[in-house]
Amino acid sequence: MKNILVLLFIFNALNLSALGQNENDFTTDGKGFITGYNGENNFIIIPTQINGIPVTSISNSAFKNKTLTNVIIPPSITFIGDEAFSNNNLVSITIHDSVSIGERAFSNNLLTRLSIGNNVNINSWAFFNNRLENITVGNNVTIREGAFERNRLTRFRIGNDCSISHDAFKGNNLLTIELGDDNHLQPTSFNNVSTYFDYLCNTRKSRVYDNTINYDVKTAGDYRYIETRYGAVIIQFTGNTEGNLIIPSLLGNSIIKGIGCYIDTEKEFTIGAFEGKRISNIQIPNSVIFIDNSSFRNNQLVSITIPENVTYIGDNAFFNNQLTNVVIGNSVKYIGSHSFFSNVNSANIITRVNIGNNVKHIGDYAFTGNRLTTINIPNSVVYIGNSSFEGNQLNNVTIGNNVNYIGDYAFAYNQLANVFIPNSVTYLGNSAFDDGVILQRQ
Repeated sequence: MKNILVLLFIFNALNLSALGQNENDFTTDGKGFITGYNGENNFIIIPTQINGIPVTSISNSAFKNKTLTNVIIPPSITFIGDEAFSNNNLVSITIHDSVSIGERAFSNNLLTRLSIGNNVNINSWAFFNNRLENITVGNNVTIREGAFERNRLTRFRIGNDCSISHDAFKGNNLLTIELGDDNHLQPTSFNNVSTYFDYLCNTRKSRVYDNTINYDVKTAGDYRYIETRYGAVIIQFTGNTEGNLIIPSLLGNSIIKGIGCYIDTEKEFTIGAFEGKRISNIQIPNSVIFIDNSSFRNNQLVSITIPENVTYIGDNAFFNNQLTNVVIGNSVKYIGSHSFFSNVNSANIITRVNIGNNVKHIGDYAFTGNRLTTINIPNSVVYIGNSSFEGNQLNNVTIGNNVNYIGDYAFAYNQLANVFIPNSVTYLGNSAFDDGVILQRQ
């Protein structure tokens, strides 16, 4: 280990010397953050250490408006602040694994080439207004709203288990998109809802998707739907039924694969297919493999069993019902944010939930504000979001052996006395458990 550190020090010194740089060109806080740049070079290498202190972070606006043309960022950097490199003339950048990139960090440059590693968090408008034409993104990457807005992208390739927010690629002309497995998208992630439904109907499987297809909306009785190449999606129920509803497994000649949503173009937000229909009992056909955002929001459901073939439950899917009992089938991999949320304006009072053995992701606020007393997180789960079980009546929690992320306030405001935390957990959020709860590693 000592020899490795010596080699890194020599490598750092040689690189700085070759470019006419020295450590005094950079200002720091003495704790690993570069806070500014006073040098004259347009091509810089971020040092791995300054005054013997490892460099891990770049502060907000540290290199803003410095007429930089090239920057080499070492793998030691794990945080790049808001507007850190904005308003320069950068043409190429490589982002290594496990980096958090702040808002507008590289906005208003001349970037044409970009490589992004695994486990990267890309905040809003991070690469806004560049000249990117195609990019490749690794696995487990989060891409926020507007991250690549106003570029020249025609192709995009992303790995597995990534999350892409709405309007992430606004202002581009994406023709083809290569998506990996089990990514979480929004209907407007690629400005084409047809690509979104293609991916969900194909059980979020890896392949190249044609982003130029636009499916026509069809009508059968009280149902509006689209036919993708992988099956049909109900996007709107226009009936006025109150009480019981049996959803058909066929519309036209197509098998129903999904319960979707539609975009209200005037109000610019999505509305769930069965949202606000006062339904108290629903029968979902076994052909359905995904339940989209807000699908059954604002109804009067008291119990729900998710069919065995469903793999995906979207954000707000069952928000604001009267649920007391939920059974989640063993095929479900993803439970979206606020999917079973309850608060003062929501009547959900779930006392029992069975989480299937293939769930990998439990979203933010997924079960907040219910009346759960015990919960078993299966070994398949790797992510437990912020406030996901906050404000219940939990006195017993079992956390599976593969969880690596437990978000802020995930189990706060419950009645827990002690909890075993598996060694797989690498992030334990702020106030994830109440003060006084005994946490034991196992």
